[in-house]
Amino acid sequence: MSVVEIDPIPRDTSREAAAVYYAALTRMRPHERVASALKLSRQLQCVLADGVRRRNPQRPETAVWQEVLRRCFGEAAFQNLRHWRGVARMSDLEPSLTWIIDRLELTGIPYMVAGSLASTYYGEYRATADVDLVIAPAASQLEAFLDSLGDDFYASRTAAQQALQSRTMFNVIHPASGFKADLIVRKERPFSVEEFGRRAQVSLLGRSVYVASPEDVILSKLEWSKAGESERQFRDALGIAIVQWSHLDNAYLARWGRELEIQDLLGRLLREAQKFAPME
Repeated sequence: MSVVEIDPIPRDTSREAAAVYYAALTRMRPHERVASALKLSRQLQCVLADGVRRRNPQRPETAVWQEVLRRCFGEAAFQNLRHWRGVARMSDLEPSLTWIIDRLELTGIPYMVAGSLASTYYGEYRATADVDLVIAPAASQLEAFLDSLGDDFYASRTAAQQALQSRTMFNVIHPASGFKADLIVRKERPFSVEEFGRRAQVSLLGRSVYVASPEDVILSKLEWSKAGESERQFRDALGIAIVQWSHLDNAYLARWGRELEIQDLLGRLLREAQKFAPME
């Protein structure tokens, strides 16, 4: 999808309504946006489960939630989880996320929250099927982290080791809560190194957590937008730009916009954001 085809405002929303909506988001505290996103994700899982029950009223509850996992995580991940214990119940997502962050910190692995949860922290909240965590582990730290997961979490050791070698990602899943984290090994390119170095330590989920900076989340979202997931990623970036408008480092954005060859998307984003940004 080209830049000119991106509609920054959903077709079912007027610009006047969008202005009211973004003003409300700006007034919300970051942890309130994150809590709303996690709650919405749980509600959508429950709606999905209700649909499965209506279509298959005789299906056991364990099988209902197995189908939810299949739809949330995809067939490949589900095949690894279908015989995992504890899939008959679903619980809050937040404890699973904090538990994984605890294990990263206990094993000394530097990390930062990125992706849709980071964009929720800074901008517009939405439901998400997973949480992105960028990590920079040594091989020994990664092994210690995998050992620490215990029986309640699923992770493929082979996939994790391959991700470390190829600088890609692997999954950590808590089947009992329907939580999935994508652990992304930090790339060595200059932007990824500087992005990781600029991560911010914030108060979130009742604890101190490292989160990618708002500028870096914008740039990453625009990279994904350019790669093809245009509207969703662009709107995530737009929400951040609007809510964080008066705090953005525009020189930094401009520099990496040129380096990453997304300056046209960035220019469009900032022009749109300025229309909705709160007046000082």
